[in-house]
Amino acid sequence: MKRAFFVLAIVILVMGAAAWAEDFTLTGYDILDVTTRYTNGYLYDFSTANVLDYGSVYYLYAYNSSTVNMSGGRGDISAHDSSTVNISGGQINELDAYTSSTVNISDGDVGDFYTYDNSIVNISGGIISSYIEAQGGTVNISGGQINELDAYTSNCVNISGGYVKVIKAGGLQRGVERLNISGGTVEKIQTALTLEGDDHFSYTGSVSDFAPYGIQAVEGTIGELSLRQIDAYDSSIVDIPGGSIGSLWAYDSSTVNISDGSMGSLWAYDSSTVNVSGSVIKFLHAYDSSIVNMSGGSLIGYPYYVPPRLGLIASGSSIVNISGGSIDVGLQASDYSTVIFDGYDFALGSGLSWDIDGKTILGTGILTGMWFDNTSFDINISIHDPTATIMAIPEPATLFFLSLGGLLLRKKK
Repeated sequence: MKRAFFVLAIVILVMGAAAWAEDFTLTGYDILDVTTRYTNGYLYDFSTANVLDYGSVYYLYAYNSSTVNMSGGRGDISAHDSSTVNISGGQINELDAYTSSTVNISDGDVGDFYTYDNSIVNISGGIISSYIEAQGGTVNISGGQINELDAYTSNCVNISGGYVKVIKAGGLQRGVERLNISGGTVEKIQTALTLEGDDHFSYTGSVSDFAPYGIQAVEGTIGELSLRQIDAYDSSIVDIPGGSIGSLWAYDSSTVNISDGSMGSLWAYDSSTVNVSGSVIKFLHAYDSSIVNMSGGSLIGYPYYVPPRLGLIASGSSIVNISGGSIDVGLQASDYSTVIFDGYDFALGSGLSWDIDGKTILGTGILTGMWFDNTSFDINISIHDPTATIMAIPEPATLFFLSLGGLLLRKKK
């Protein structure tokens, strides 16, 4: 029994040693047909490696003007310099395209695919089962199936055919070409936009809104559009009359105008200004010296969070003017922020009281009243720092009579 075990162990060791042959290196005009297993392969100059059925290279590196032709087998490939990789079959776990390399895919299965620098990728068939992370170069898609395409930085993607399940296009900027879709089917596009200088962006929920920012698409090629994030800097302006947005971040002296649609979260920093007259927003947070003017819409909060996340938080030295709309879950006034309610028939619930001026609200509790469009409201002031100010300004008619009474008193004197 011991002898049989010993013989079996020797057979396993021999098979393990034979499973992966030594590395190979090709130079000049060398040509190698890969029909067995290699650990690593290195191609230089004008050499060629043909990976055939049953051939396998754990990792293959192509440099200079070398060529890799893969019609079967399996392995990982890293293409550099002016090398060329032609894939018409086989299976690749990871494929990297650097510098000025060219990759042509007509069939086969590729897992993770990364493109960099000035590389060129042409896909006419096959399957990208995981994703393409395009961090540079040009990607041309005329066929095949792609699970996910991540289009970053200044790379350009041209789609004339094939199927792409989802495209993630982040950091879009005005005048920088990113996506050209003239055919094929793209099930979903997820975008993120950066505005700088005096840029002015209007979002209605249509892919045509992104034409100035590098996305061109023929009608009917895109199934769903998702704008995940907008970052507004400098003195840029964002108008949102519709559509759905994941989050919006306003910095510097930027201005945001929201009249409809829906949004996950909105963050106002620095000296930015946010005007909300419509829309459903889950969460709004005003920081620094930002100004928020809310005349309509809904801040619904996150009631199912533990603890619940409030609909509106004012912090820093921000100013929030509220003359309409609804705020669910609650409101928080922190630091040296100021929150002003502009309406009439104000009533203070348990825990709230008027300061001696009759306008400043102290404490926490439920504030009820009427907006000037004659709709009622009730807002829970959940957190109120002693350094923060919350005021309820009476209706304009009341202010008029008060000022008139003061004038009459001065005249009597």
